[in-house]
Amino acid sequence: EIASAAYNLSIGHPPGYPIFLLFGKIATFLPLGDIAFRINFLSVILSAVVFLLLYISIKKFLIIIDKKNIFFEYISIALSLIFIFSNDFLSIATNIKGGIYVFNIIVVLVCIYSTICYYVDDDIRFFYLSMYFAGFMPVSHQTSLFIMIILIFFLLYIANKRKNKNIIKSILFFFLSFITSWFYLFIRYNKAINVWAGIDSVNLLFDFILRKVYINQNDPVFTLSSCFSKLSWYLKNYFENLNVLFLFTLFGFFILYIKLKKFFLISFSVIILNLFLIIYFTYNGNSPEFFYVNKPFYLLNNLFSLFFLAAGFFSFIQYLKNRLKINQYIILIILSFYVLLYIFINYTKNDYSRQFLAYDHGLNILKTVTPDDKIFGKSDIYIFNVQYIKQVKKMYPKITVYDQNGNVLDISIYKSAREKGILNRKMQEKVEIDMYFKNNKDKIYFMDMTSYPEYNLLTRPYGILHKLTDSSSIMNKSENLMKIYCIRDLYNCKNKDYFIRYVLGRYLVRMAEYSAMDFNLNRFEFYKNYALNLAGDVPNIIKNIASIYFHNLKDLKNTMKYLEMAVNIDSYDFAALNLIISLYHEMGMRERELYWIKFYYEKEWRREIKENLLRQINYLKTNI
Repeated sequence: EIASAAYNLSIGHPPGYPIFLLFGKIATFLPLGDIAFRINFLSVILSAVVFLLLYISIKKFLIIIDKKNIFFEYISIALSLIFIFSNDFLSIATNIKGGIYVFNIIVVLVCIYSTICYYVDDDIRFFYLSMYFAGFMPVSHQTSLFIMIILIFFLLYIANKRKNKNIIKSILFFFLSFITSWFYLFIRYNKAINVWAGIDSVNLLFDFILRKVYINQNDPVFTLSSCFSKLSWYLKNYFENLNVLFLFTLFGFFILYIKLKKFFLISFSVIILNLFLIIYFTYNGNSPEFFYVNKPFYLLNNLFSLFFLAAGFFSFIQYLKNRLKINQYIILIILSFYVLLYIFINYTKNDYSRQFLAYDHGLNILKTVTPDDKIFGKSDIYIFNVQYIKQVKKMYPKITVYDQNGNVLDISIYKSAREKGILNRKMQEKVEIDMYFKNNKDKIYFMDMTSYPEYNLLTRPYGILHKLTDSSSIMNKSENLMKIYCIRDLYNCKNKDYFIRYVLGRYLVRMAEYSAMDFNLNRFEFYKNYALNLAGDVPNIIKNIASIYFHNLKDLKNTMKYLEMAVNIDSYDFAALNLIISLYHEMGMRERELYWIKFYYEKEWRREIKENLLRQINYLKTNI
């Protein structure tokens, strides 16, 4: 999606990331491989810039702690390498979407380095540079907004204390970068071939920049439980990134508190408050998908903690050298060995150099159907892949693909269903049904399982897609379509992240479904177990297996087993919860029904629904 937006100078998902898109467009002119590869390569180049900026920033920071020392150089290089080869950073450093976060880190690092230089050297040029780049922070990514505010206050405080007469000029520098950064969106929103959600007015564009589309009242509310859940995940993940170096971070907090109390209080406050804001504003569910998606948001906190780590590590080395009289070169050899081992292990674990699934999956979807067919899709991991094939590769022009979220690809049929930039789901559904009944009965396909029970319509397997049919009709077998697909990543990609496993799991589950339709139970078990071994932490894969047991094998016991397994992974999947409760009710298993209603009650936050659930609980308690 980002590659398509950059290549076509379009507008991608909120808030648009205009500066990164312009860099991405420049990268498309590189004489290297595919368009996507070129923008992936841009992310790698930006990652190298992160290393350089982090190196000079840590080195400059250590001067505040102590006078110039031989270890400054080595510690700065070592910790910069450790950061860019950490699991969280390396997982995003070679892909287009990750490039957004990498670019944001660059902007933040320029500000950090400039601020340290201004603080240490009292060089007015660095004051202006830091204020200017601060304006890019919220434009590059919203997670740096709070850091920007603290940084500006700190700079203005220092400038005022030093009686700097150019404060107004510096503020103008800030507004110059902040305001001009958004110009791209205002220039392109009514000219680009693809504009997110069909934005056609300045008001909608402002809503887009403010990310109002992501403010969903149906999201779980923030609670202490969700707070501790996300905090514990972050600490565990932070430890996995740094391993034993985590101890030096804690030691660094102590060292800075002793030596630079004011600096400690400011930087520690930034880390804690920024962490809290990320925890507060990110999704409050407990599905592995959301932890995976939100992981890059925490990178800035990891970045700031690196300065504490540097202080702790330097003090520890000084202790070994001065108190224990250990030769400094032995210390450097050990440090070098550790860094090289760290790089080797993490690079091997995060080597995504043979990753083709986005391209293969987009092609597989489009070659399933014939020209003039219509495909509807909702999941981003399907829609965005197809978007790249159609808008960048310019393939399959006669196949129309509608985005049911109304964001990218063809959204023309949803114009009447949109109110203030947001799709009305009932009106959207009517549009889709009308298209089916208007001479398109044999030409409508969905990327996700769909049904319209009031119209007697449902989808049936058609290769990796789902064909919309009348529920009473008999459909020819379509298993042979699976033979035309290419999924190289199943065998070639050493490291499969969450979404790769999710998509590959869908192919394996579809093969399991075709096997169940033929009542070939051995084959069904093979593909089911293959899918679970690969993507057993993906709730949708587990629910698809439950669906096969229910619809094809008529096995209620296993249906309930896998539905419950899915809900235990994602406890805020209320659609699955309602299905479990409904099935136990039909089976007459009142104790299991009561258990799951109580479970639902504990997770629900909307008062009206909670009251209804409480009535059901009281009724069942008195009637069991």
